[in-house]
Amino acid sequence: MNATLSTSIRQFQPRSGVIISPSIFPRFINTLTEHAPTVSGFLAYLYHGYLEEDPSERICPSCNSRMHRNQFTFKTLSHTPVGNHPSKIRVRLIQYRCPHCGRTHTQRIPFQVESYRMTVQLYEYVVSLLGKRTMTLKQIAALTFLSPQTVAAIDRKILKARYCDSDGKYLKPDWPVHLLGIDEFKLHNGHQFATHIIDLATGRILWIAAGKKKQVVYDFIDHVGMDFMKSIEAVACDMNSDFEEAFLHKCPHLKIVYDLFHIVKYFNEHVADEIRRTMVSDRNQSEGYTASRGIKKTRYLWLSNRKNLQDTLSSGRISKETKEKTEVALRRYLELMETYSIFALLDGVKDQLKTAYDEMDKELMTKKIDGITDCCTWSNGKIMDLKKAGSSVYIPTAPEQSCLNRFAKLLESHKDGILNHAEYCISNGKIEGINNKIKTIRRMCYGLPNDEYFFLRIMDASYGTYEKNPLPHKIIQ
Repeated sequence: MNATLSTSIRQFQPRSGVIISPSIFPRFINTLTEHAPTVSGFLAYLYHGYLEEDPSERICPSCNSRMHRNQFTFKTLSHTPVGNHPSKIRVRLIQYRCPHCGRTHTQRIPFQVESYRMTVQLYEYVVSLLGKRTMTLKQIAALTFLSPQTVAAIDRKILKARYCDSDGKYLKPDWPVHLLGIDEFKLHNGHQFATHIIDLATGRILWIAAGKKKQVVYDFIDHVGMDFMKSIEAVACDMNSDFEEAFLHKCPHLKIVYDLFHIVKYFNEHVADEIRRTMVSDRNQSEGYTASRGIKKTRYLWLSNRKNLQDTLSSGRISKETKEKTEVALRRYLELMETYSIFALLDGVKDQLKTAYDEMDKELMTKKIDGITDCCTWSNGKIMDLKKAGSSVYIPTAPEQSCLNRFAKLLESHKDGILNHAEYCISNGKIEGINNKIKTIRRMCYGLPNDEYFFLRIMDASYGTYEKNPLPHKIIQ
């Protein structure tokens, strides 16, 4: 404790029921402290006082004449709460008037935040709570006795100053960027989407805008400039043709990379799941409702991966209950492989896809992708040699073959982007993780109708850091 602080405290006499603390408000003289009821039903601490006069404020800014006291006004500011009680500061202010030019002005409160009727300390307290990102706006508002609209306005102001320039445009990255990731996410209910572009090395969002068309990419390139785009080598994206065409139209040197996740996702949704539903429907129509009993309630298994189930069991870091469920799922998975030949065929395609994406040599990856394509298409009336273990070649039915042909056509049309994975081993994993953060932000806020503020919150989430071991709040002896 410094000498000034200790002297100011010692001059007060001890008194029962009173806590003495040093003032943190410059030029403020506290004359009375009382409890005052509020409209919301709380009992607030109300600090009355006035400001010491500053000689410079008595000089007229227009004619440099000495101003006279004209009248007194009062202003009430919100302050940091004391426990479960809000606190207010009511300051008596002097209004000065120039006798020569007639100009008037009022004392300026040095501890008031500009544009807000609150103290600097309360503003800093709100900023610190917002920076943790562990509380909703309503929770912070309830804790500080402010309105949620005020808290949101403070947060928006801070984020705009951090990530936007004076014109309101996003700041250009000031670090080297070589790999990009792009994806769309759901903006509002209905068919409304937004697109974000990130730096795959840092996971930071570089651009975010409403829509999922080519114009979003064009706006991003116009924002960062062609000099910046010359350093970009590859872009990881899903199979949205608009993104690919827009990037290659402006920057032909870029390499488009499709990751394994989206390929397998398409295979599961448009091949495996569709075949399962077709089998259930056909058996119900031909043999009766009970004929498809062995296929029903197995959707999770048709979309699963045998190796993932085996790795989960061998990891040794799972609970007893999870281990039992995984063992049942793996046993049922193997039973489906023995019972249904098409299930074994689909399992083989998944394994070959994973093996192909593990290749770092482009020629070897090309051979494996071509092998998968041949396995999924007819050639001279026969299916190629993707066999069920220990049995002859399985020939799919017409509906099953239609799904496999569609997947083979997808591999052919996106072959260049798939093979680029051997050269640039990148994926959309980070951007999919940001998509999960976006869902969390939307749930915590119960939706944000202001798109600009929503985009700033998303951008801030991509820049955020995790403090693993925060320092304790112990007094230093």
